[in-house]
Amino acid sequence: MDAPPSCLQVRWAARGRYGTREDCSAHRLHVTFHDRNELRPALLVVPLSVMVNWQRELKRFAPGIGPVHQHRGANRERDPHRLARHEVVITTYATLRRDQIMLAKIDWTVTACDEAQNVKNPTANVTSAIKGMKASFRLACTGTPVENGLSELWCIVDFAQPGRLGSRREFRDNFERPLVDALDDTEDQEGHVARLRERLHPHYIRRTKEEVLKLPAKTARRYEVSMSRRQAAVYARILAAVRQKEMHPLAGLQHLIAVCSHPLAFQKTRRTTDPERLLEDAPKLKETIGILERIRRTGAKVVIYTRLKAMQRILQTVIRHRFGFDPSVLNGEIGGHNRHWIVEAFNEGQGFDSMILSPEAAGVGLNITGATHVVHYTRLWNPAKENQATDRVHRIGQNHPVTIHYPIVVGDGFKSVEEHLDDLLQEKLQLARNVLIPRKSLDFMGELERRVTREHGTSLPGSLSEPLRSRGGDPGQWA
Repeated sequence: MDAPPSCLQVRWAARGRYGTREDCSAHRLHVTFHDRNELRPALLVVPLSVMVNWQRELKRFAPGIGPVHQHRGANRERDPHRLARHEVVITTYATLRRDQIMLAKIDWTVTACDEAQNVKNPTANVTSAIKGMKASFRLACTGTPVENGLSELWCIVDFAQPGRLGSRREFRDNFERPLVDALDDTEDQEGHVARLRERLHPHYIRRTKEEVLKLPAKTARRYEVSMSRRQAAVYARILAAVRQKEMHPLAGLQHLIAVCSHPLAFQKTRRTTDPERLLEDAPKLKETIGILERIRRTGAKVVIYTRLKAMQRILQTVIRHRFGFDPSVLNGEIGGHNRHWIVEAFNEGQGFDSMILSPEAAGVGLNITGATHVVHYTRLWNPAKENQATDRVHRIGQNHPVTIHYPIVVGDGFKSVEEHLDDLLQEKLQLARNVLIPRKSLDFMGELERRVTREHGTSLPGSLSEPLRSRGGDPGQWA
């Protein structure tokens, strides 16, 4: 980012898309300030999972900057005067929230947020903490400034340039409500979007990787697989339990999604560890192993995404049996430093390999360009998050074509919950490309409920419109 002189007095919100390495823009910004002797002290707030990556790449892109001070852990600095002596201080959102009073005593030259969607909630403590930092220049970098509503964009911009979009109420009245009301009127909608973009210009920079990078091709492949008799029986029992109000509908929808992965995927303990039996019980798992067999013959690497911890264990068991090695697993139980070393070993290894990931734990910041294949085993209901997960592989540094595999369970004479979810994701993909237009049916779970209800001719009690949580289910099943 070649910043004009006025940027020193102007707060910007920077927009990166799909692995364009928004952190590189921040690196260049730091070089600009450093050359003018105006950097010290700078505060970088990043997810824990990418802290090591930030330190390594600051050294690479801005070698003139002195050692980066990592502010985290039980023995972190408590004196603001000593902390302010460092040229660059890097911390996590969790540490910022805990140390906000101390950090707010420092006059920062730059405060930059990577993955700024972490401060998209106006009422969250971490949002209050980052907005309380004193800084001459603020930078917000994110690939997903709008996931669930335009209020998220307002919140991020209000950090970067307070008041640019008015108060929260003014923004809601002037932009959010008119845009939502105009969702069925393309011409009216485009007029409201143009007004919003005019208000943001030139403080909002949107880059797509297609605009700035020459990445290899990305190909999507879908595989329709049937249910096993055991899967179909468990699926029917879940529907019956919800219909008879023996199971909360939210838990029912969780279990339907899980049983499409494997009939044992939503159970706390596995009743069998026999790999061949695990394969027989889930044609989707057998199809996935077939995909891995074909990938092995090419000597390439593959990452497999599933949120379900039980499914991660099942995949690990079957891959060990078929291929003779234990694939690494990255989920919420793996710390940031360990993630870095696991990913680095995977990228640098030779020949066929596979890694199993939770999209939530590995969906941001990680660079997994050693792989050229991605399997979305258990789908996410948020297309932005699923794309983020894909773009851990299809991103800057990738030199080979990437193939995305989607094994989808189909019903016998009816549409399965996975088919409905796939339809929803496809419908939202086009709207997701325009980050300033709120998606009319971002209530994925509510829409999924309505489609499953129509499919089976029965009303699912309660509401599924709230975010998917583990109420009525096993809270430990999700990574």
